[in-house]
Parts: sequence; structure tokens; C-alpha cells
Amino acid sequence: MGNRALIAFQAEEAGSTAIEYALIAVLVVLSALLGLTAMSGSMNELFKESDGSITTTINEAGG
Repeated sequence: MGNRALIAFQAEEAGSTAIEYALIAVLVVLSALLGLTAMSGSMNELFKESDGSITTTINEAGG
């Protein structure tokens, strides 16, 4: 009886498939976070630059 339970446990693939999908999801999330973190500095500079341009334009227009 012990061998049958062990063989049935080894043949079961639903748990391993769920773990594989979870690992893939974790890798996707980590990749997205790393990409966003890498871009955040340049995006922050871009927004600061455009804010300065808008402020300058408003001031020049007499607003």
C-alpha cells in the first residue's frame, strides 16, 4: 500500500503545474518592477522638465 501511494503522489502533476505558473508569475512581476524602477529616474526628470517648460510658457504669456 505504501508503494501505491508513493507512485500516485509522483504521478500527480497538478501541484507542480501550479507551482510552475506561480514561479512564472513571480518572474513577470519582478521583471516589471525592475523595469519600472529603472525607468523611474528618467521619467521623473522628463516630468520635471515639462513642468518647467509649462511654467515658463505661462510666465512669458503674462499669466
